[in-house]
Amino acid sequence: MKKRYLQPRVEVTLIYTEEGIAAGSAKVYPYDNGNYIQDEWTQEADDNRNIDW
Repeated sequence: MKKRYLQPRVEVTLIYTEEGIAAGSAKVYPYDNGNYIQDEWTQEADDNRNIDW
């Protein structure tokens, strides 16, 4: 018994959101307990390890 051929098709679904999917996922406060705004990130030392894959 032969199977019936169904041609491939592409479907697109557009989703409109009021804000964004992850807009309310996290809150970021750029100031510390003393209300000092941190304008630079602390840069850690480079990690120069060899990692075997």
